Amino acid sequence: MGGIEQFDRHAVNRAYHAFPCPARLLLSGAALLSIDQEREGARMPTEAKAAAANDTPTDFKSFFPYYLREHAHPVCRALHYIGTTLVFAILAYSLYSGEAVYLWAMPLVGYFFAWVGHFFIEKNRPATFTYPLWSLLGDFKMYFLFVSGRLGAALDAAGVPKSR
Repeated sequence: MGGIEQFDRHAVNRAYHAFPCPARLLLSGAALLSIDQEREGARMPTEAKAAAANDTPTDFKSFFPYYLREHAHPVCRALHYIGTTLVFAILAYSLYSGEAVYLWAMPLVGYFFAWVGHFFIEKNRPATFTYPLWSLLGDFKMYFLFVSGRLGAALDAAGVPKSR
């Protein structure tokens, strides 16, 4: 079965209730959005698994497929989209209001949502701990691929499992 039936419901429930009510609304909407975006089908090919296990990224081009594989779960990606959207909203508000004091909240908000996705949903170590700059660039690239509707092809090319 695809979709929400395969999620670790206990992890999702813990993560969901960790947020105040307005954030829960965002989470619910993002989860539904990511479920709509989820593809059905086959698992990662054996050769893609072998390449993923043996390749250490040496540049951003080789890092990005690794980054996408670390974000295979659609709810983890949805949490990243929420955090990134809020980062852009904080930046816009700070520029609009002329109050630079709000800029300190950008990394807190962005990393909070991303790390909840990694620790509770994906259950892996965030790539930012090993590749901080590439991870930040990867997050923005993944976000804009999602917004433009081109993420599915990038996930396929990276060998991300189509259904979890």
